[in-house]
Amino acid sequence: MVFCGQCGIQVADGVRFCPSCGADMTAGAGAQPGAPVQPGIQTQPGAQAQQQPGYGAGQQQGYGAPPPQGYGAPPYAAAGGAPGDWAADARQNKVWGILAYILFLIPLLAAPKNSKFSRYHTNQGLSFFIFWLVIVIVLNIVQAIVVAAAFRGTAWLYGYGWGGLAIFGIIGTVVGILFTIIGIVGIVHAAKGEKKPLPLLGKINILKVEM
Repeated sequence: MVFCGQCGIQVADGVRFCPSCGADMTAGAGAQPGAPVQPGIQTQPGAQAQQQPGYGAGQQQGYGAPPPQGYGAPPYAAAGGAPGDWAADARQNKVWGILAYILFLIPLLAAPKNSKFSRYHTNQGLSFFIFWLVIVIVLNIVQAIVVAAAFRGTAWLYGYGWGGLAIFGIIGTVVGILFTIIGIVGIVHAAKGEKKPLPLLGKINILKVEM
């Protein structure tokens, strides 16, 4: 028994032409038993091995193709979204968004600069703090004037001094409750990964972030 040098199948002794590919078995195209030739591979002298379909230059089909979408993206993209995906950014940086309404300096200094979620809520936390600080300063200044007038007996304020203290006490309590509610609203939005502006303060853009 010999093997066909073209297609590699076994051919009975004395057969002149290969029954599979028709190669001439008497022209030295046969191979000795025990040395089968893989189908599709030429063994004639000087011939190069044929490449199997779907392969090129020793590479598998598709090798060297561009990486899948999202490869090399920022860390928050690994949380389940493409670069710039708000939902993935929120899942990765939710803690920074919550801290923005408690102590805005922490996310302002430590949060990733490429996180739009962190920057958005840090901007709102900063606006919240500045507005609260201005209101407290104004109330304290006016209250100090009223107290001074009441103790010094200024004629035009004397009759309203002590009543003014009571009024400012009520105003201070109301302002404190209002700002507490606004802060809680911001924390809830950040915890849910939402992009919603704060009541009364949502249009202030101190950090120049995307609103």
